[in-house]
Amino acid sequence: MVLGNISRVDGASIDEGTSLLKDDDIEASGDPNSTIPSYGKFSNEDGEESEDSETSQDLLRASLSKEGITCGKKDELLPIWTIICILSSAFAYGCIMTTLFLVTLPIECERIEQQIPSIPKSVALGCFVAISGFTQLISPLAGMLSDTYRPPPQFQIGQRIPFLSLGSVLSVFGLLGEYVESYHKLWIPYAVFFFFHMIGLNVTYAMMIALIPDQVPHVQTGTANGILAFLLVTGSLAGFGFFHFYFNGIIQDMYGLYICIVVSIMERVD
Repeated sequence: MVLGNISRVDGASIDEGTSLLKDDDIEASGDPNSTIPSYGKFSNEDGEESEDSETSQDLLRASLSKEGITCGKKDELLPIWTIICILSSAFAYGCIMTTLFLVTLPIECERIEQQIPSIPKSVALGCFVAISGFTQLISPLAGMLSDTYRPPPQFQIGQRIPFLSLGSVLSVFGLLGEYVESYHKLWIPYAVFFFFHMIGLNVTYAMMIALIPDQVPHVQTGTANGILAFLLVTGSLAGFGFFHFYFNGIIQDMYGLYICIVVSIMERVD
């Protein structure tokens, strides 16, 4: 096993004969003239291979890591299924956002117009779109907070999962409220729950995008973006299919579909 192209993070090169041990290690030995243990020979410019064992190379890598030295080790590629699981929230996002604004809200705004003739369908729909646009301001804030967040050491949950879970909880909370208020035709509370629903979806979207550079190797970024787009499209198609072929146009059933998708996707991500 050959280890080459060794360089410090700050750009300084290391000569072949340079010791990788600190002065404290020499002082701890009690003998300043003692021989520094060798971790093996590196490959030279002529292509001669070293005779190091796997154990010595592991020790060397650990020492280099502590000293801030990189060894040029390539990132391990992730299986496609793993990337799909990481970005699975895109399926829920595509299903909800597409059908919500193209199917669910137009039907709800028609019901508002029938109940309150002074509020045209277009005006009601415009109000919901304005609420959705305003809630998108939460995305950069959620991204900034997640970038600086450090979970407690005893909880190995990462930086993004707490915010992803928070977004899912807000989405489910808003959807449950929308389902109840739509059934009772109480549109002001419906708009309030819609606000929380949109906050949750935008937080989820921000975390979903941040997971690509966090979890996916750089060489697979293009693959991850393709999978993200595929999940968004398939989520949208699934939502339209359920509405037209399974729910027979019953609008209240769409809220149940949204809740089930969000919950099932979060179980997969966790």
